[in-house]
Amino acid sequence: MSMNITVQDEPDVQPRSKRERLLPPSALEIVEAEAREKAKSGATSYAHRQGQELIRRDIAELYMTARSNENAPKPSKKLAAQTEAAIEAGHEKLRANDALYEEAKRLVTGSAETQIEDWILHDLKGPHRAVNTVVTLAEGESVQAAMDTRRDKSKALKTKRTAIIKAPQPEDDARARIKAAVDRSAAKLAHVVGPARFVSYHERDGSFRQRDIRMPQITISGDSILQYVGDGLGVLCALFPNEVYERLCAIALANHDEAAAMTMADRRAALAEVDTELLRIGYESEAIIRLARGMGQNVGPRITSNVLCILDIEPE
Repeated sequence: MSMNITVQDEPDVQPRSKRERLLPPSALEIVEAEAREKAKSGATSYAHRQGQELIRRDIAELYMTARSNENAPKPSKKLAAQTEAAIEAGHEKLRANDALYEEAKRLVTGSAETQIEDWILHDLKGPHRAVNTVVTLAEGESVQAAMDTRRDKSKALKTKRTAIIKAPQPEDDARARIKAAVDRSAAKLAHVVGPARFVSYHERDGSFRQRDIRMPQITISGDSILQYVGDGLGVLCALFPNEVYERLCAIALANHDEAAAMTMADRRAALAEVDTELLRIGYESEAIIRLARGMGQNVGPRITSNVLCILDIEPE
């Protein structure tokens, strides 16, 4: 008895890509939208270059006409004037077109496709979920006004962030760092001269020998040459620690403003608060950009370069 067995081929299932596995559908839609914006920007740039090239060709033909008229047995003054005026008009049109293009380019929210693709390639490590940021415009508020509000807030916060990072630390902390540095330098000398109290005994010939004492040195490298120079400051730190400490403190704390000082804990807390607010504004600004594009409008350059904000996602 014979049996016919039919083997059904399994459907051809393609493995999902890294972005499909780790990014939510909403983020993938944004990636595609940024790719379209890049293509649109490229097409606009190409059209501008082509239009300018046509004008340059017309100007070149006018120059040839002017040259032919100059070389004619009886040059026409009228033709020369008309040609000169047409050439100047062509150059003026080139300048006007460039100015209009640059102004329009300045107001356009550029594509973040290159930045996104680089992030996906190098930094996308684990699954992310959608944040679903929504910005509700106030009554009568335009998308441009909403974006300008976030832009001003972001600028102020970035200024505050810089001030937090650059704020001095309290005087006691600065003095502690200087004291530690002086102690380290002094310890180097103590380590070097300490063996002077002892001698070395050699079993082979039963002799005692003095140990070599080499003063601390610092190494200076330059032009492929190493130079060894005596560490004079280290010696001073060991011999006159209090004097060196006080003089260094006087130098370091000149014009010190204790009122502006921040402890490390306060600095970290303040920086975290500012960064959290900047992140929130980043998410909102990208939501406004998507809203504006849906309305066929541009709201200017991006506020943030954070890809998480651009894709409206966060790590799971």
